[in-house]
Amino acid sequence: MLDPEPDGPADRIAARLDGHPFLDSAAVLILGYVLISLVMLALGLLLVHGPLGGVRAWDHEVTAWFADHRMSVLNAVTEWATYIANTEGVVGVALVVSIFLLARRHWREVVVLMGGLAVEVTVFLTVNYLVERPRPDVVRLNDTPSTASFPSGHVAASLVLWAVIAIIVGVVTTNRVARAIAWVPVAMLPLLIAFARVYRGMHNPTDVLAGALLGLMALFCAIAAGRVWTVGTR
Repeated sequence: MLDPEPDGPADRIAARLDGHPFLDSAAVLILGYVLISLVMLALGLLLVHGPLGGVRAWDHEVTAWFADHRMSVLNAVTEWATYIANTEGVVGVALVVSIFLLARRHWREVVVLMGGLAVEVTVFLTVNYLVERPRPDVVRLNDTPSTASFPSGHVAASLVLWAVIAIIVGVVTTNRVARAIAWVPVAMLPLLIAFARVYRGMHNPTDVLAGALLGLMALFCAIAAGRVWTVGTR
């Protein structure tokens, strides 16, 4: 997935930039940040201030329903899910994986992992600040942070983190079992975290959907940066 197609977009981008692989990859990540921010900002402003009253009403109905039907078992499960997607957990896993990769001189893979997360968090902070959507008007099971509701950074970061790790596993090993296992967290954790954030009253459903979209776009941006790196090191 990180190997570009011959004469594909990565070749053309690298030829146009014609610099150090790190600088070329950084340029791709910066451009990705700008484009993704514009897309997410447009969606956020449309959702919060546009003629989408029916969507906003649906958001409230869903969060209110979950708030009225909480159970002790789900309270515990969603607390755990939220914890593993917190900034500390994501950064900790990313650092451990990066140190392992650096020790084996997998520079490209480190760029993809840290670059993807960097794009995700910078877009999140930019859009979150500018859109400034209030969190759901229900009793929340977590302390309310200073950030706003749109989009869900927990969902976006978990998607980028575990998808990139799965891609890296596919690059560094040919073991089919390891490759298959690496995709299990990608299939499960973002969905569980999205549910947890709505269930616990921290986000509206459209916030977690936007978080998933942000995560996917940041992931594609990181893959593009990795392919440009590959071209630059040939």
